[in-house]
Amino acid sequence: MAFPLLGLAAAAASGWALAVISESALHLLAGVLLLAGIGAAVLTRPLLGLALTLIVAPFGALESRLGILPGLLSTGQLLLFAVLFSWAVRWLALRRQSLPSFPIQPYLLAFVGVSALSLLGAVSLSLGVKELMKWLELLLIIWLILDLQGLRPGENSRAERKLLAFLPLILLPALVQAAIGIAQFFQSGGPDSFQILGRFFRAFGTFEQPNPYGGFIAFHLLLAAGLGAGFLGELVERWRRSEPRRGGLSSAALTAVLVLLAAAGGLLLLALLASWSRGAWLGFAAGSAALVFFWPRRRATGLALALAALLALAALWRLDTLPPSVTERIASAGDFQLRDLREIELTEANYALLERLAFWEAAAGMARSRLWLGIGFGGYDAAYGDVARAGWPQSLGHAHNYYLNLLAEVGLLGFLAYLLFWGAVVIQSSRLLAVLDGWPRGLALGLMGVWVALATHHLVDKLYVNNIYLNLAAFLAVQQLLVNLSAVRPDALSSREAMSVHPAAPR
Repeated sequence: MAFPLLGLAAAAASGWALAVISESALHLLAGVLLLAGIGAAVLTRPLLGLALTLIVAPFGALESRLGILPGLLSTGQLLLFAVLFSWAVRWLALRRQSLPSFPIQPYLLAFVGVSALSLLGAVSLSLGVKELMKWLELLLIIWLILDLQGLRPGENSRAERKLLAFLPLILLPALVQAAIGIAQFFQSGGPDSFQILGRFFRAFGTFEQPNPYGGFIAFHLLLAAGLGAGFLGELVERWRRSEPRRGGLSSAALTAVLVLLAAAGGLLLLALLASWSRGAWLGFAAGSAALVFFWPRRRATGLALALAALLALAALWRLDTLPPSVTERIASAGDFQLRDLREIELTEANYALLERLAFWEAAAGMARSRLWLGIGFGGYDAAYGDVARAGWPQSLGHAHNYYLNLLAEVGLLGFLAYLLFWGAVVIQSSRLLAVLDGWPRGLALGLMGVWVALATHHLVDKLYVNNIYLNLAAFLAVQQLLVNLSAVRPDALSSREAMSVHPAAPR
């Protein structure tokens, strides 16, 4: 009887509150209740809290410009700390004996370790700690997802269901950003420097810059494309065998998922075009080539398809069937020349390209000064003034080529450790494509496209900004879940036999 009475009392109190308090107080109350609900979700469901973090994290740059939170904090970072705390409490309560491990973990730890060593002689310890924290957070997110998903090799049916339920959570942040970016493209007013085609504006979402925004969108578009290819292949195989259901989702459900992925892919493609980012387009083109190449199981067939696609694109270019505005934007990148800056006349058209060249020269100078461990992780901006070319005194925070940036900050040892880590990731993706089938193989295919796009885009930019690395951490964790799904042994990358084609995989 007590609970109904308490309910009536609460209802009466709520009615009284609505009648007497002001509208502003109601807004405040609604905000408090919303935050309380979010806090409860984070504390009770860390994985759901992480999904919310991935949605909110890209708002960090906008929050910084508006001065919403002091210092280096952002809502995404605060939510991540809450999620990690909730997970740690859960982990201790369950008396877990060890953290999850995954095949590429030693390579990631090696890079983190060398980067930490570079801080011993860092030009800016605070910037170095901030940069190092990104990679530690990346590692923690992978551990968190692996622990909460609780997948083990051989648990294929359960693993597929849990992994499939997790995928919308990592695609949703890009759809939110795509909707914002497309609205910005058609807005009546925006930053003058972002105006294009006379009356439109480059999309930048909440990133405050179109280039990292375009890269973020391209990653998720490639993931959706690979996943769609996997679902389509599975559906075609069922039709060929006249099997409406062969475990997992029904054919009707597969068709519905394909329609949703096509709609999401269309929205993301529009946002990518609206970013007007040549770096993002270049990354997406390279990632798409990887999708085409790795889609067939036979590499010769994949190479033939990739060459055919390249020839078709070249023919469309020569026949002037592509939009002139897009081709002119791409062609303008060809104006770049590796020459002494003093020999090139500076114009409005080539300013951005020459600025990148100045940043690259500065990074090379830093690398020469401290070859082995660099000037300290994250220290490029702090050291730029000492090596800057005359006429280019201002740094934009990084070298706009992440490989040169790394060589300058963590030296040759850190640079090689970074290449070893991502090389291990790509090798793992390639081997997963040999053992998986159906939509999980499509997911591995999409991830391969992401890694190739990231590596390519990093030739002209740095994308570990505005919390993008949190989404990349989720992608890396998904790949480790695919390793479990394929029943590959944990020492997969160190044993040739362990990463051979799984006996159950179709030849």
